[in-house]
Amino acid sequence: MGWGNMWHQMNWLDKQSQAMVGATGSYVRRKRGKETVSPSAIFFEKLKQHPQWKMLKGRSEMGWRINPNALQRDEAMHIPIRNRYKEQIYDSDFYLFADKEVESGGAILEAPEEIAQSARVVLKCLWVPEELSQLGIARRALETLIKLCDEVDELAVAKEEWKEQYIGNNHCCLSLVPNPFTVDWSLEPEFLKSIDWSDGEKATNDCNMQDESEKEMRKGKQRMNMKGLQEFYRSLGFEDCEGLGFHSYFDKTTNRIRTSRTMMGRSYAIRRWPMVYPSRYVEMYEDNEFE
Repeated sequence: MGWGNMWHQMNWLDKQSQAMVGATGSYVRRKRGKETVSPSAIFFEKLKQHPQWKMLKGRSEMGWRINPNALQRDEAMHIPIRNRYKEQIYDSDFYLFADKEVESGGAILEAPEEIAQSARVVLKCLWVPEELSQLGIARRALETLIKLCDEVDELAVAKEEWKEQYIGNNHCCLSLVPNPFTVDWSLEPEFLKSIDWSDGEKATNDCNMQDESEKEMRKGKQRMNMKGLQEFYRSLGFEDCEGLGFHSYFDKTTNRIRTSRTMMGRSYAIRRWPMVYPSRYVEMYEDNEFE
């Protein structure tokens, strides 16, 4: 392999395959001066201001403490620790949706900002109470998210500014995995106040969340199977994106381009690919091959 071809591949990776689960598109270069904001950051800012969405607060936040065994065991000097408090005032990755058509209807969304890419927002899960299923709540909740995505995408494509900041990418999209799950949540105010939503592991594991990442749930547990979820998301404009199931990177030790799988073994075996909205950006994320 000639250096020119190798440089082309490395340069392509820098521009097109930035994240663990796929590319984010060409970075928009601007003159120095104004700050740059990512499309995903604009999306979350709009989400937090949306009249139908409210961030669920928690009672903890991550911090650091000195590792007393760092020198003896050749470990990091500081280790993460979760500090817990009585007040439910700390930000989380969970949002409560208030439906306009069904009385007391709503949904809970998990969309972690820390795993969002510059131009891609990752929707981790969307839950509606079983007694309120088949009433269109999940569809209406997703439609509000899609509308926000479209608004940000339009700004990014047009290279508009956002609050006197340059938008640092040329598109905005949503991604998710059609993985059936069940969890013991409730929309009752007492329940919402009882959960530390800022601790994602406790908010899910302590509420008996189960999905089909490793095995299929027993009959009667799932409300919709994988095929049904895929059809539902396709009806909203999502499309399968195999490229998000892999990560290509340049290995400096061997001077080779390597590809690793970012999805779990069962998902790969049953072809449960991540899905992207809008579908016109699927090709961008699919391109894990070098010319």
